[in-house]
Amino acid sequence: MKKQSFSLFLLSLLIFSAGYGCRALLGTRTITETDIATSVTVTRKRFFFNRNLERKTPFVSLTKTVTRRTGPDNNTSYTLYDVLVLDQESFTVRNKIFVIIDGEVFPVTVRQERPESVTTTSTDTKTLSTSDSTSVTVVTGYSQSHLKYFKLEYPLSPGIIERMKSAGEILFRYYAGPNMMTVRFRGKYLGQLKEMI
Repeated sequence: MKKQSFSLFLLSLLIFSAGYGCRALLGTRTITETDIATSVTVTRKRFFFNRNLERKTPFVSLTKTVTRRTGPDNNTSYTLYDVLVLDQESFTVRNKIFVIIDGEVFPVTVRQERPESVTTTSTDTKTLSTSDSTSVTVVTGYSQSHLKYFKLEYPLSPGIIERMKSAGEILFRYYAGPNMMTVRFRGKYLGQLKEMI
């Protein structure tokens, strides 16, 4: 009985998290590896955002991977890798983003790979009750979603890293055509980011 209650609790928590945009708290494990070919230790952490601060934008999601590289001479550098997913009608993402730390703006030039267009097909179903009170699931149609994937890479300067260490809020702002899209690090997410630096 206790196992069933605990399983039900976990299922409820996952459903609640998905419904309220808290999926971003999942999958943020820190991974550290040493590259024996270069004697560089690489630590990386992934952050996922399924919403941005602005309304009615082409934003679908953002996966941001923060990497810290430490060489044999103890020099450390930071590079971020973003996979920004926008709807098919969006313009191309600009090659400059803005890191906004407690209201102070830092422009950052990004290197961008060629955008990829992806089409996914999902099945629409409906559950019907039959005359003998059993349920039958039937396929009612198919729907397609067309998305654009933008892959961005950019280093963060030592000055930006130092400001991040004492930040109360960090924003990353992207532009695509007339649209501005911003994701925010604060609270637990900000704490996890600071652990990386």
